[in-house]
Amino acid sequence: RVLFRSHYAGSALQLSGGYYGSFFSNDNGSMTPGVPGTLNNAVGQPLPAGPGVQNYIGQPVALAPDNTFHQLDLTGSYVFSPTIRSNFKLAYGRTTQDQEFGEMGLAGAPAGVSSLNGEVNHTLAQVRVIAEPIAKLSLVGEYRYTNQDDDTSIVPFNQVGAVQYTNYRVHREVDFGRIEATYRFPYAIQGTAGWNFESINRGSFTPTASYTGVSALREETDETTWYLQVRRNMTETVSGLLGYSSSKRDGSNWLAPAGGVGLVAVGDPLAQLGSNAIYMPTMADRDRTKLRLLLTWTATDALTLQFAADVGRDEYSIPTQFAVQESDFDLYTVDVNYVLSDAWNMNGYISTGKQKLHQARPGGYVLAFDDKTLNAGIGLN
Repeated sequence: RVLFRSHYAGSALQLSGGYYGSFFSNDNGSMTPGVPGTLNNAVGQPLPAGPGVQNYIGQPVALAPDNTFHQLDLTGSYVFSPTIRSNFKLAYGRTTQDQEFGEMGLAGAPAGVSSLNGEVNHTLAQVRVIAEPIAKLSLVGEYRYTNQDDDTSIVPFNQVGAVQYTNYRVHREVDFGRIEATYRFPYAIQGTAGWNFESINRGSFTPTASYTGVSALREETDETTWYLQVRRNMTETVSGLLGYSSSKRDGSNWLAPAGGVGLVAVGDPLAQLGSNAIYMPTMADRDRTKLRLLLTWTATDALTLQFAADVGRDEYSIPTQFAVQESDFDLYTVDVNYVLSDAWNMNGYISTGKQKLHQARPGGYVLAFDDKTLNAGIGLN
C-alpha cells in the first residue's frame, strides 16, 4: 500500500489532498484438488467414484487474482462568514483486475479472451453547509453523490444447455441529501427537525446476462425520511434525547427475467408473475418507523455512562404472498468511560438486540425468524 497526503491551511480555506494506492499480487493463481478414486457416501461407506467424477470435481479453483486500486481525494473546509461555514470532499478511484487466466493455471475461456479485463471506477462528491442565522438556530444542508461505474468487459463466460450468457456489470449511483434545523429553547431544551432523501440508481441491467433465481428486479429505488429529536439537560450530570423517524421507500417498475437472458418490463407484477413470485427485500416498497432514547449520566468527574435504546418496525408492500411482510427490531446499549489519570482512560460497552422477520412461505407456512445478538467490548487508552 502507498499513501501520500499534503495539507494547506489559510485564514478561511483549509485543504487536504492525497493519493492512496493498493497493489495485490498472488503467486498462487489457483488450487487443483487431488481427488481419490474411492469416495465415501453419506454414511461413510467407501465406494468407487463414478465415471467422470474425478475430472469434474478435480477442476482448478481460482484464488484471489492480482489487482490494483488507485484513489485521489481532496477534502477541505471554507468559512464564508462567522455564521456560515462549509466542508467538502471529492474523490476518484479506479480498481483493475486483468491477470491472465493462463498465469493463474486456468483454461477454457472463450476464444480470444485472455483475462477478465475488470475495471470499476468510483466517484465521490460531498458538500455540507452549516449556518447560524440567529443566536439559537443552526441549519445544516448536505448533499452526497457516489457512483460505482463498472466498465468490465462483457464476455459469454457461461452456458447452460443451449443458452449462453455473459457476466453482468454492477452499477450503483447514489444521491443523498439532508436538511436539518436545530433550535435551542428555554429550560435547556434543544429541538431538531430534519428531512433526507436517498436515490439509488443501478443503471441498465446487462441485457446478455442471466437473472434466473429471482422473480423481478428494479433499476431505481427512492427513500425519504423525516425525523424529530428533543434533547434536554435534565440536571448538571444527566442529559437525555428522544427521537422519532419515519421513512418510506418505493421505486421504478419491476423488471422480470426474460426466457433465457436479459430482463423485460412488468406492468402488473401480481397478474404477470403470480402471487408466489420472489422479490428482493432491499428493492421492495417499505415503510419504516423508529424510536430512539438516549441518556447520558456523568456520575463523577471520572465516570460517564450512556444508555441507548432503539426500537423500530418495517412494513413491506410486495406483490406476492411469499416474502418478508414485516420486521421488528430493537437494540439496547450501555457505554462506560472511566478516567484513570490524566494520561489513561478505560472504556467498555455491552449491547443486545433482536430482529424478528415475519415471512410467508410456500405450503401455507408462516415463519417468524428471531435473530438475537449480544456484543461486548473493553478498551484501554
